[in-house]
Amino acid sequence: MRVLHMDFGREMRGGQRQVYYLVRGLAKEGVVTPLAACVNRSPLHDALDAAGIPVIALNDPKEWNPCVFFRMAWANRKTPCSIIHTHDARAASLGALLHKSVMRGAKLAHTRRTILPMRQGWSRKKYLEADAVACVSHGVAAAMRDSGMPEEKLLVIPSAIDPERYTPKVERNDGRFVFGMVGALTPEKGHSLFLEALGLLHSRQALPPWEARFAGSGPLLHELLKKGEELGILDHLSFLGWQESSCVLPQCDVLVVPSIEREASSGAVREGWVVGLPVVCSDLPGNTELVKDGENGLVFANLSAESLAGQLLRILHEPETAARLAAGGRHSLEPFLVGAMVRSYTELYARLLA
Repeated sequence: MRVLHMDFGREMRGGQRQVYYLVRGLAKEGVVTPLAACVNRSPLHDALDAAGIPVIALNDPKEWNPCVFFRMAWANRKTPCSIIHTHDARAASLGALLHKSVMRGAKLAHTRRTILPMRQGWSRKKYLEADAVACVSHGVAAAMRDSGMPEEKLLVIPSAIDPERYTPKVERNDGRFVFGMVGALTPEKGHSLFLEALGLLHSRQALPPWEARFAGSGPLLHELLKKGEELGILDHLSFLGWQESSCVLPQCDVLVVPSIEREASSGAVREGWVVGLPVVCSDLPGNTELVKDGENGLVFANLSAESLAGQLLRILHEPETAARLAAGGRHSLEPFLVGAMVRSYTELYARLLA
């Protein structure tokens, strides 16, 4: 069977990396023949091309662009596909348009990565057009169901992680404790809350020599720098800009995931696990689907800097607890490996064509 994968992201963010994992894995497995459509010369385009995957390169991938529509229609005439699989919102729009017109014989599947409910109008209709919607977590599936998606079209297929991209935690032996956080500098990620918790511990002189490293870029940088200065901890903060988490996390001693909203399913948690770090996260459903408090991480009450500070103290003062949590994280990885995701999507495709 031939499956057309569509993603119009211009950067290699979490969703695009999942598309790369899936398409590459399907090609290696050999049951499914993948064809990809993505932004010309984008990181995803280049990665798939380097992996030997056939790619339709789109110069202006806007869902309402007639040139893009006819390019995709022509490509399907040349290489017919039995399934259209879209991976982001714009691709979902174009996929639904193709499905309703020139690719009526194909099945349509969407992957949904956001926990937000469906909106009204076309934003809703394009998902209802699908034969199946794969959600990356049960929370995402619940949001889709509650906003009108029929239950029989929904299934949960978690995002995957490739351990080969990561190296284990490094023993630095420099006398410092390094807190790590990975994520765009945007309000929902909870950087400000994390700084408040660090400020509490610093003011109580509860910390050994320490540093907090933030991998990510975004609009909050200057606001966070100002907050760090107000809390008296600016000298302990390192804002690294966009960095591959695989390069940053091995140098850390704990991964903090303080998201305050809109966490569909934390990829950072899985990254912490694979590197061998204890993970501390907020109790959003997208986190607690993964992290079981005291087993493979510690959970704090969302929006509570006091609660976060308390869990960080446990990691600092109970090295045996930190080691046990890191081991629990490693043991939790099996359902989230690339092979498991590839098998789940292969089964979905076979079911759609049965």
